[in-house]
Amino acid sequence: GQYGTTVKGAEQMGPVRFAYEGLDMPVLFTSNGVIHLQRKLDKISHAEEERLEKQGLPEEEIEKRRKVTDRLITIRWMNANPEVQVIADEMNSAYHTYGMLTGKAHSYRRITYKNLYPGIDAIYTLDNSKQGYEYSLEVQPGADLRQVTLLFGGDVKTLTTDQQGNLLVQSDISSIRSTIPVSYYGEYQADKPAPAFASVYKTSGKQVQF
Repeated sequence: GQYGTTVKGAEQMGPVRFAYEGLDMPVLFTSNGVIHLQRKLDKISHAEEERLEKQGLPEEEIEKRRKVTDRLITIRWMNANPEVQVIADEMNSAYHTYGMLTGKAHSYRRITYKNLYPGIDAIYTLDNSKQGYEYSLEVQPGADLRQVTLLFGGDVKTLTTDQQGNLLVQSDISSIRSTIPVSYYGEYQADKPAPAFASVYKTSGKQVQF
């Protein structure tokens, strides 16, 4: 409830289920994908600040005069299962409290979108030693990875890949960087990791496939 039920301007993303608070602004996990919130604060000029001080305005009121620019970037799983299960696992011992809520907000290390596509789960993992979050696609034998398509929306200005193959998504105030994907093929064995090889992002307009 601390982020509201849905996000204004991104109602099509569905209800907010979880959030990651490790960046400048929260990243919201909804039933249909992820929303990156962005904010830019522009301070008033020194001359304007001095003028307001001479008028006797308190510092708190002067701070409110700063220009605030808000943007959002949505990342939606296209044509995904409308009945997908969003499951939180590996609960942390610590919890969060919010002034306007009476309950405790528990935190987790992993969020799974179960059966996002037939035979395919999306798993988001959080590591406190790193900034940002990671996600992986767990593809069962026989499942078609070509089903998976990400649609970027909201305040996206450009969507490109750099020379290293990283995905760069830019608004007019900030950007998102998603590192080049790595694929693993073969059966899991604890003492023998599956071989890894670099994959690529395939972009078309504001759509991305793997």
